[in-house]
Amino acid sequence: MLYQLDPARIFQVYIFQLFAISICIILAFILLHNKAQRSRRKLVFSGYYLFTTVAGLMNIIYAPLTDELLNSILYGITLFSEYYAAVFITLFSLLMYYSLKDKEFPTRYQIMYSVIYTILLLLVFLFPQGIVFSETTLWKPTISFALFVFVLVLHVSMSIPLVFYSYKIFHILKVQTDEIYVKRWTHFIIGWILIYGYMDVLLLTNLLNNELFRILFTPVGGVLMIVGSLLIFSFLGRKFKK
Repeated sequence: MLYQLDPARIFQVYIFQLFAISICIILAFILLHNKAQRSRRKLVFSGYYLFTTVAGLMNIIYAPLTDELLNSILYGITLFSEYYAAVFITLFSLLMYYSLKDKEFPTRYQIMYSVIYTILLLLVFLFPQGIVFSETTLWKPTISFALFVFVLVLHVSMSIPLVFYSYKIFHILKVQTDEIYVKRWTHFIIGWILIYGYMDVLLLTNLLNNELFRILFTPVGGVLMIVGSLLIFSFLGRKFKK
């Protein structure tokens, strides 16, 4: 059975969300289309755009559905994909730092980091009543406070190495490269801050389940995510073409 979406929800899911997904697919394609120029950094960072795309597609699929179990599973995949995408931003900063130090970031550490967060993020499916869909929530996702805190703590743990290495890279670029690369790395930092802010406020929106807050945040949050994704690519794309 399908739920009749209100105009605001239609705009959020089928216009704005599709636009954001299209941008992510295009940017991932730019990074990966040329096999001869693919690098480890390109492959890692394309993971951000690919998992963000998966999160958006799941959102589009469950939006009109009215099956509590199916909606909860699809939103769980959305939540997993959205936050797993952030793992690739951190991994990219590690690869950048080691590259600037003329070292190779060990592949085994990259795999370990990815596996650890895969396991931790899969736990979102195990929270009792962690994700709720029903008529009372207007078939929109509502999460429990426990799940909110758990995901937020995981996100903070991802952010700590990202903040640390972003700062280190900024100072290395300032010493070793032209000012243009310092400026582009600054854009990268602003970009991931916007993306992280969007993710956590969206999570808060699903905790509060306040319709007015959802309506007000939807256009603002969507712009933050799109602008952030473009800003981080403005460094990556040009840097890779150098």
